[in-house]
Amino acid sequence: MKHIKSMFLLLLPTLLLPFMMLADQSTLGTGTFTPASPPTILDIRVADGNTFIIATQPFTVVGTLTGTEVLTFHEVIHPDGTVNIQSFGVFTGTVNGIPGTVLSRNVSTGDNNSQEGHFTLFDGSDDLATLHAEGTFTFVGAAGTYSGSFHFD
Repeated sequence: MKHIKSMFLLLLPTLLLPFMMLADQSTLGTGTFTPASPPTILDIRVADGNTFIIATQPFTVVGTLTGTEVLTFHEVIHPDGTVNIQSFGVFTGTVNGIPGTVLSRNVSTGDNNSQEGHFTLFDGSDDLATLHAEGTFTFVGAAGTYSGSFHFD
């Protein structure tokens, strides 16, 4: 019996190695997102033909990320109809089944009907404290898709 315990202790690092390697590897993640409700406009102003909007809006996210993200965004609508949007958000839910909360930064360009952009997830809490993620997203009409690389330290 003593010999079996010693053998198990010697094999333990070998048994755990595949799980430790997974923590250092990036995983590709995809999914969709839709507005959970219309935006709440906090401020609108116009200068030099540009319209500046600050608003908040919750989104339902499904896929690798599953939960709710509440964004505060700053949108500039230019006279030619193009838009630039920067948003910061708080995502609460799961990432690949792991629960927690994480912050997001999103930057996109396009028009009032469609945008393409980049997201970064950082500064998580709970089980998402070591999550780092970044990727791209597309939003057309009333729905969007995302794809990115997700990594736990």
